[in-house]
Amino acid sequence: MNEKALYKLISLVVLGAIIAIPLLHKNNNFQPISNGINYHGEVCVWINEELVGCNQNLIVNSGKDLVYYALTGTTVNVNQMAVANRTTPLDPSDTSLQGEWTTCGLTRGTVDTTVRNGYGNWTLSKLWTVTCDNVIINATALYASDNTLFAEATIPTHTLYNSDQLRISWTIWVS
Repeated sequence: MNEKALYKLISLVVLGAIIAIPLLHKNNNFQPISNGINYHGEVCVWINEELVGCNQNLIVNSGKDLVYYALTGTTVNVNQMAVANRTTPLDPSDTSLQGEWTTCGLTRGTVDTTVRNGYGNWTLSKLWTVTCDNVIINATALYASDNTLFAEATIPTHTLYNSDQLRISWTIWVS
């Protein structure tokens, strides 16, 4: 075989490989997997049984760790709710709810009701009765029973007065 024919043969083999490799890769039977867990949450606020508004929430880094612990066999009980007059933006690295109320009947406490709305969907609610005047609220959070912050949310800013009733409900679902 002469040198010119050898170069033609090598060129054809390289060209064939350039064409064939993408075709072989495209037609292999590998399918991408997209079964990741997606977290969704909505926080709604009622004052004196009148809906004020709803917002989405932020699962913080320590909350993501709580999910990990639950998936690896550690008991996790997210059942504490707090309310605050927050002056800083929400941040995934938060470990506590900034501006949390500890007076005026708005102390952190165990949720009143937990309703399972189906697989991977539940609602946690708490009712407070305010014992002071001119109490500003604009944020809420969920904690585990060991005081680990799970998630936090901004809520519509509102000024509360003595005897007002504040109900906050977190609906969370995974898909």
